[in-house]
Amino acid sequence: MPNPTYRVHLIGRGARRSSVGMASYQSGKTLRVKSVVSAAAYRSGEPLHDRQQEVTYDYADREDVKYVALLAPDHSPAWAYEREELWNRVEQREQRKDSQLARSVVLALPRELSLDANIALLKEHVHDTFIAQGMVADIAVHVKDASDGLPQPHGHILLTLREIEPSGEWAARKNREWNHPSLVGQWRESWEQLQNAYLEDAGEDARVCMASYEKQGINRVPTQHMGQRAWDLEQEGFRTRIGEINRDIAQENLMRGVIDTMIASQGSREASQERMWEQEWDKAIDAPEQADMPLIPPDEIARLDEQARDTLERGSERGVDHV
Repeated sequence: MPNPTYRVHLIGRGARRSSVGMASYQSGKTLRVKSVVSAAAYRSGEPLHDRQQEVTYDYADREDVKYVALLAPDHSPAWAYEREELWNRVEQREQRKDSQLARSVVLALPRELSLDANIALLKEHVHDTFIAQGMVADIAVHVKDASDGLPQPHGHILLTLREIEPSGEWAARKNREWNHPSLVGQWRESWEQLQNAYLEDAGEDARVCMASYEKQGINRVPTQHMGQRAWDLEQEGFRTRIGEINRDIAQENLMRGVIDTMIASQGSREASQERMWEQEWDKAIDAPEQADMPLIPPDEIARLDEQARDTLERGSERGVDHV
């Protein structure tokens, strides 16, 4: 089953450290960074110069960045399609020391699809969900090896919080409607539907469900997102706190799976016995001489059951145990 990851965060100014990895991967309501330019550089794998800090963030040596693009509404000026210019203008426009700078979306792409199909899937989702609302989107597709050793493609979307006016300038105010809590649910639902349509078109049986295990009725505990730093440490042979938590969860899920299998097996045996008796009963009606059990009419079965209950009740009154 494809990975249902779809995380949405705000990125705000305020951290003393250059936390581009945190901005990309870790969970939290608002991720504090020194510069949104650094986050854009990390995602794109390009060297970008932050004019406010006079610092160049260079991640050109990254090998997992497979595709990048800037998408914007049709009336957007040329600078909206230039990554360094776009995010420097965001930094320049947001003056407060704790300003919210961008919105980050990290989503898993289905490994069942080719790279080209995943790029098309991501771009269609971004166009229909964000560009249509007036946002500018900086997108990237990364492909790394997952914990099972297989490639795990995922997408990064960095979104502006202000619209660009037809005049080519930022809107005077941020669009607060984009912060409505219900929107994330709508985005996740549209992502599920579009992703499943792509999987179906590709002839794949796999489908993604964005609902939680609890809502799906699945007896499993979800693992916690590891984050880039913990992942790197684990790859180097160090055991991290989050790694230990996920290993404990994996063990618990294994035990739950064993219990579920035992319950399902017992239910299957009972259902099989019930089907066997139904088949024998049908056979006895159609050809009594060929039946493997005597043909006993339902009213006779009811009479025998009643007789057995009476015997048990009389024995109980006399203090006799029946086995």
